[in-house]
Amino acid sequence: MLTFRYLYTFVNAAASLYTFYRLKCFTTAGAAISSILFFLYAPFGIMALSYNSLGIICLTLCLVTLLTARSCLKMQYAVCGVLYAFSVLCCPYLIILYFVYAASVLLRRYVRQAEKIALLNDNAATTKIFLYFSSGAAVIAALFVIFVFTKMTFGQFTKTLGPILDDPEHKSYTVFHHIKTYILAIFGSNKISGLYFIALIILVGAFIFYKGRKVPKSLYFLISCALTAIYLIFFLTGETYINFIIFPLCPLAAVCALLDSSLPVRRLFFYGWLPAAFYTFCLNMTSNQLFYAVSSASASALVISVIIIVLAAKNLVCEEKKEIKYAAAGVLCALFIIQTAGLACLRYSSVFWESSMSAQTQKLEVGTEKGIYVTPEKEQMYLEHLREIEEIENNPKVSKVLFISENTWLYLNCSKKSAAYSAWLEPEQEAMPERLLKYYELNPEKYPDAVFIERKYTPLTQWVCETFNLSPTQFPATGDVICRKNEVRQ
Repeated sequence: MLTFRYLYTFVNAAASLYTFYRLKCFTTAGAAISSILFFLYAPFGIMALSYNSLGIICLTLCLVTLLTARSCLKMQYAVCGVLYAFSVLCCPYLIILYFVYAASVLLRRYVRQAEKIALLNDNAATTKIFLYFSSGAAVIAALFVIFVFTKMTFGQFTKTLGPILDDPEHKSYTVFHHIKTYILAIFGSNKISGLYFIALIILVGAFIFYKGRKVPKSLYFLISCALTAIYLIFFLTGETYINFIIFPLCPLAAVCALLDSSLPVRRLFFYGWLPAAFYTFCLNMTSNQLFYAVSSASASALVISVIIIVLAAKNLVCEEKKEIKYAAAGVLCALFIIQTAGLACLRYSSVFWESSMSAQTQKLEVGTEKGIYVTPEKEQMYLEHLREIEEIENNPKVSKVLFISENTWLYLNCSKKSAAYSAWLEPEQEAMPERLLKYYELNPEKYPDAVFIERKYTPLTQWVCETFNLSPTQFPATGDVICRKNEVRQ
């Protein structure tokens, strides 16, 4: 597992360097800040190439490449399509973006007045570029289909699809419900979030109402930056979580795009910020984590947001008095320093499902987590689990094992085949037994010969024994249970 953490660090670092290299054509300072923030962040503080982190990385690289492609357009837009397809695999609702993209291309091609819209006159909105993009996405889609249907027949696929769509823990909701939960998650993100967004709405309303009057745009910019700094500070002083601090600069970028009508900012907003912001909505639709999910997904939007904010600052205050320029530079520097320092501190101190980094004092010397520092309590639990798993490992009559535990690493310490649809079963959910039964109905060859039940979930022991015709053995030291076929324990 330590090796995979190193792998995540390498991939994340490479992606961060790439974003800097490509975005510096807009602003070197902004590109440096955005790439540093992107490197420092790990979704939920977990250093793993999961669907969360891969979705963010792939979409970010796709948008950055799309915004900065200047030569070898065929190859670059095909690569954009490949990266986009990978992000769709991580969050299927992102497929909606493809149809929006297609609609914009059709609008430019068939509606005469559309070419007068500068953004639709962009290279990215041409039919040729769209086809290059689609070809890259099609390659990944084809490989995915080939992979699926080499593992199962079409009949098995349709049978499997039903239980997935009918999962009682993932009920179908209307679009309006998703919009409602999304808005409530954002407006309830911290103690002053409601006041912050109301203030921004009033600020935007004032800008639109007084647009033709002599109210400098720089004033709106300074006020919105100051408000965002306060909003950000409340994330660091209140209920602090590494995901949350990623979000605050994103709404500020939207305000800056409204204030600054220059083509680079508008292009960054429409072809970068909006798709990335839509990803936050898509992930919210697939998750029950509310603002935890929304803020995590906003990492892609954050990269674009920093560039928009820096460009807008330059454009809005370039002709202002020195005092205004100094004020803007001071507010912006303070904002980026708070953002970067806060994220760096949270990245250093945050440990998923643990209290703090300082509590991780014991280095594991064996097993799949060898080399990782943990708390003394976790070390004891880890070693006890390894000893218990040895009984399964050394039993020649066991070929498939089901692990009912919140510790997803257990199956990695056992050479027997895993008898589960996922290492993360969520045993505390009432739907878990039903899910397992449907899985075994579709895959009877996966029935377990033994089941490991962690102490926390031992109330499931009777159901397990009756369902799989097994007998339980409890370990007195831990309270964990292993259910096996009737035999004399040696």
